[in-house]
Amino acid sequence: MKVIKNIFLWGSLLLVTSSYAFINDKDELKKFNWNGIEVVWMDEPSLPAYDVVIYFAEGALGDAEGKTGETHLALSLMGEGTRRYKREEIVDNLEYFGSSYSANVFHEYSTYRVSGLIKDLSPTMMKICHLFNEANFPEDELKKDKKRMISSLNQMIQDHSELVNRAFRNLTLKHTPFSRPVTGDLSSLNRITQHDLLDRLKFLKEKVKKKIYVNAPLKMTKELESIMVNNCRFVGNKNDFMRTTPETFGKQGLKKIHLITVPKSDKAEVRIGRVLNGDELNFPELSELSAGYLGGGFTSKLMEELRKKKGLVYSVSAYAAYQKYYGRAAIVTSTKDDQLEELLAAIQRVINETENGLIDDNDFNRIKNYMIGSYPFKFEKGSNYLDQLIFLDHIGKDYDQIKKYKGIMEKYTKLDVQRKIKEIFSWDNQLIIILGEKKLLEKLEKFGKVEVHSFEKFL
Repeated sequence: MKVIKNIFLWGSLLLVTSSYAFINDKDELKKFNWNGIEVVWMDEPSLPAYDVVIYFAEGALGDAEGKTGETHLALSLMGEGTRRYKREEIVDNLEYFGSSYSANVFHEYSTYRVSGLIKDLSPTMMKICHLFNEANFPEDELKKDKKRMISSLNQMIQDHSELVNRAFRNLTLKHTPFSRPVTGDLSSLNRITQHDLLDRLKFLKEKVKKKIYVNAPLKMTKELESIMVNNCRFVGNKNDFMRTTPETFGKQGLKKIHLITVPKSDKAEVRIGRVLNGDELNFPELSELSAGYLGGGFTSKLMEELRKKKGLVYSVSAYAAYQKYYGRAAIVTSTKDDQLEELLAAIQRVINETENGLIDDNDFNRIKNYMIGSYPFKFEKGSNYLDQLIFLDHIGKDYDQIKKYKGIMEKYTKLDVQRKIKEIFSWDNQLIIILGEKKLLEKLEKFGKVEVHSFEKFL
């Protein structure tokens, strides 16, 4: 047994060492200026593929009042038609080259990603540039798209996990524009017009600060620069708009319980969490480690207690995630209706025990070493590494944060985790959000005052 443990230990050390060497290999970043736009290029000489991401320093926070989803639709529906090509022609052309293209809109910023084979970079990117310049959002296609989106929202009642996540955002970020879903809701989608989308796309292309990130062989630099400058006609100016105004958040109050009622359900979706702001945004690695200790995998404390010992859940996770101006911490799980009380009591007990220092040395070291060892593999795909560079640029952090992760995590102790869990996961400061049938109200009232909402409020 001792031999096996030694083999596992040395294997783990080798894995960690080689994986962090992998991060160092990705250090070959080049920077260019294309017509006033900064370009970050990660050289991948051995791969016959490319990945291009255009960053816009504006997101859903800029959507017009009552028209949530405007930015998402403007970037996502560019391929629905132009003055020269119909939707079917655009799709056939881009599918012929095997390219992938998509928009991703957040509240604070947006990205547009294009990927494919190097041999097809020119025709694919020129077609994408055509969409940015000539998209006209035909009324007939827009009508069908909005009808499809509204139908999808109405069918969300079938996906309780997605529905409760939507409610969790709304309730934890209440009274801020961050509470609105970036993809729109039932009340906003029908208000968005063709003219709105044309204006929004023009603003993003011509007035908003942009940055370009590329993962491709460096030999393609001149070719892609020519396309971006001459075909997309992207220009950067010092006066370009940048979403920089932070929203303020009031201090988190005492525990509140919300019941989101749905019909015909024998299961309760559970979200326990809160918004993080101010000093709570400091030390994100420690917050990640603390969330990982509680619910970071099959060996986490909550999984041990709720699944292995009590059989109350199939899975449970915890996270502490950050944006530029705020963060959110949460515990995510679900259980049968008749086990809800026992589940909540067990979660409360685990949090309270951890706050009081009942952290096992072996558990702590195992989870910390797992998180350190697995971290580099998040960036094994070049696209994931680009996404991390984009996020670090957006929040104003150096790229060195990626390399520093191991050293930062190694210095944290059980006492650090104990204090952080008390700061961000303390039971008495959480919003407890349950999605299930109305009969759960009686059970929840044993834990405090309950506010009841119909699921339709969050569509």
